[in-house]
Amino acid sequence: MKKKEDSKVPEFQSLEKEREYWESHGPLAEGHEGRINRSKPSQKRSSYLAVRLTGEELTQLRDIAARSGVGPSTFARLLLTSVIRERENLPKRVLTLDELKEMLLSSLSEEMKASMIKLSSETSVGQPPTMLILDPQNMRQAEKLTWQMLIAFLRTLGFQVVTPEQEKRREIEGNRGARI
Repeated sequence: MKKKEDSKVPEFQSLEKEREYWESHGPLAEGHEGRINRSKPSQKRSSYLAVRLTGEELTQLRDIAARSGVGPSTFARLLLTSVIRERENLPKRVLTLDELKEMLLSSLSEEMKASMIKLSSETSVGQPPTMLILDPQNMRQAEKLTWQMLIAFLRTLGFQVVTPEQEKRREIEGNRGARI
């Protein structure tokens, strides 16, 4: 009979010591030879995954699970398995707020950037600016800039945007009306 390795996890004096332990002994440690646990059709769930949560996170998980009529472990497993099944639909890349800001700014023309700076300097309050006070004239300008920014952003995402001023829109609407 195969002798089972001693797999007892030691007591840790600090989170730092625990982190060091798992970096050298965990499944991502260099040289670790893991194995895939394949379940048999009649096998019950027997693999475990420990997830560290703050007290507040655990309380929220328990509350959400209770509202769903299941225990927190079951709820967490349902979430994880649904993400695993849908992994192809997950975003390929997550953008930081700074990356999104840079992407938006790079999609704008210099004229549009100058208009935005002018509008914000004319209507901003506070140092640093924390509020814009818009009168009816500024509102029209802000609405126009907002639409221009949205169109520029959608184009960076690969959408073809057709505006009312463009001839192509009349053509598309004519074809759409013919299909109805």
